[in-house]
This record gives sequence, C-alpha cells and structure tokens, in this order.
Amino acid sequence: MTLKKIIPGVLLALVSTVSTAEVGGLLNGRAADLNRLPDTSVELGINLGDYYDVDYQYLGVRYNYRVNPNLMAYGDVGSAEFGRLDEIGFGIGGFYMLHDLIETADTAVKFSFHNIGGDIDVNVIALEGLISGRNGLGSNPDLTWYANVGFNRISGDGNSETDLLFGAGVIMPTQSGEIFGGLDMVDDIQFGIGYRHFL
Repeated sequence: MTLKKIIPGVLLALVSTVSTAEVGGLLNGRAADLNRLPDTSVELGINLGDYYDVDYQYLGVRYNYRVNPNLMAYGDVGSAEFGRLDEIGFGIGGFYMLHDLIETADTAVKFSFHNIGGDIDVNVIALEGLISGRNGLGSNPDLTWYANVGFNRISGDGNSETDLLFGAGVIMPTQSGEIFGGLDMVDDIQFGIGYRHFL
C-alpha cells in the first residue's frame, strides 16, 4: 500500500485536541494572547469533515498547563472514526506567545507531536503560526477571532509527507470558560466546535 492510502486513515486515529489544524486534533480555538487564559484548563471538542475525500469524526479532550508566562503546554487524547478505522491516540504540544511582532494583533507559535501505534506506526509533527485580534470582532467586544497557518509532517512505514494547513475561528467567553468554533484545512475542510473549562 502507498503512504497516500495508508496515512489518511491512520492520521485521524492520531488524536490531539485542538487543534488544531494539526492532523488528527481539535481546532486551536484560542487567542494568541495566552494571558487571557488561566494557568490550567481542560477542553472537550469535536471535529467533522474529510481527509482525502473520506468522512471522519473526531472527539477529543485536551489538558492545558501554563509552564511560564509565555508558554502553554498541553496533552491530549481522543477517539477518531475514519471510514472503518476507529482508534485512540495521544499527543503533546505547546503554544509560545510572541510579543510585539505585529502592532495591532497578538501572535504565537504552536508545536506538537502525535503518535499512534498499531498495524502501522505513524508520527505527526505540526508547526503553526497563530494570530488573533486584540479587540472584539465587529460590534461584539467579547467575540475574538484567530487565524493559523503552518504544516504537518507525517511519517510512517518508511515514508513521509508534508501538508500545508490553514485555519480560522472565533472564541466566545462564558461564565466558566470559553466556547470556540471554526474550520481548518489540511487537504480538505474540517469544521469543529469545543468548550474550554477554566480550572
């Protein structure tokens, strides 16, 4: 089997959160200004869409922990259904806030690593740039927008492939956390929604 046929199914078994626009995870669903978040939080979300013209559904949970004022680390686990494939995967990653890169917006970089072992061992490394507005979206000061761009490096079975990724979304605060939603594009479009609970 070629990597093009094997990887899409296995990738969705790679479970991350959030994020991501990274393959096999949830949307980023956060502003680049990490000071808007508490030191710890937990997220639950779902993504729906296509990878390589095959329907998938992903349900995952992510735990966030602030290492220092500029670095938010996370670990995640989840379940993905991709065609007939139904797997559990794990991942780790982090967001690092960049200061004063753009005068009118906040910026950060995101990095992550995910793995799933089974009939084939697959690793995914993702690197993204994240940008978000400092003011509200339109007339609503509480509604925040974000956008991301980067790539996924996928390796397994002695082969590797790199895909560009793009994404955008909105974040709305609640009394105990945030609701987020948006879309990512990695080969095809994936839609997602989630809830971040502040601890």
